[in-house]
Amino acid sequence: FFLFGARKGVQRERLPLGEPRTCDGLLSQVLRGYQRQAGGKLLKRKHNRKEKDDRQNYLALSGKGSLSHNNRTFKPKNVDSSRTPHNITFIKESIAEAYDKCFAEAVERYNARQKRSDRRIKDGYFRYAFSHAPSNNVITAPDKRKSFYEDIVQIGCKDDTGVGSPDSVVAIQCLTEYMQGFSKRNPNFYVFNAVLHADEATPHLHIDYIPIGHYKRGVDTQNGLAQALKEMGYGEGENTISRWRTAECNVLTEICRSHGIEISEPTKGRGYTYTVEQYKQHKAKWKDSFL
Repeated sequence: FFLFGARKGVQRERLPLGEPRTCDGLLSQVLRGYQRQAGGKLLKRKHNRKEKDDRQNYLALSGKGSLSHNNRTFKPKNVDSSRTPHNITFIKESIAEAYDKCFAEAVERYNARQKRSDRRIKDGYFRYAFSHAPSNNVITAPDKRKSFYEDIVQIGCKDDTGVGSPDSVVAIQCLTEYMQGFSKRNPNFYVFNAVLHADEATPHLHIDYIPIGHYKRGVDTQNGLAQALKEMGYGEGENTISRWRTAECNVLTEICRSHGIEISEPTKGRGYTYTVEQYKQHKAKWKDSFL
């Protein structure tokens, strides 16, 4: 786990629980899979007044992946039900239907080439890849592939772009514009669920997608993050996901600027790595600070 502090002397930990949580002077992320190391950019809102505005906004991208949470199948404690009708659903498709659209034809082509019946895929690509029925939660295969990936995109925190504030309206406009161009920018990411939450403390996006890669051996179309990023022009190696995230951050930065948000330089911070036991101790210690 890595901790990134934005202001000298402030050292707290963000918990990997749902919405990205921030406090004044802090941005921290739990990074998974290829997401080894990525910083957050500080955003500062423009104002037509002379006095200094020292509020800091944050951009965070990460995600645990729970469609039930995203689609409000159940009500989390931090949700204001009276504001749930203001949530924006861009795309809502079941994971089973999404996998059928993405891989059914490739499975048919693969099966047609098999001379032995025991080598054919009989129960669909999802079970073939993950040995599990389609699930609303992320399933991880033995080779570390995930059944789907989720990015959470948020501008600001409850202290400056909290729901109901003037800046939250601008943030929602920026996030909506960002989401509307996501699939065009990322043709190898099949987005099957995307929701903007306006019923929690701060507006934010949940984008759930399946990375599509093409291969010469085996099933010719598969779930493959590294291959999907390579086909979209981000190269190979451990920094691939970092290059993609930087590109996406730049897109959101430009969108924010077009809506009157000025971007400041990223703040330098130190990264900390915790053992499982240390993380549990820090989690218990700092949990109340973020609630």
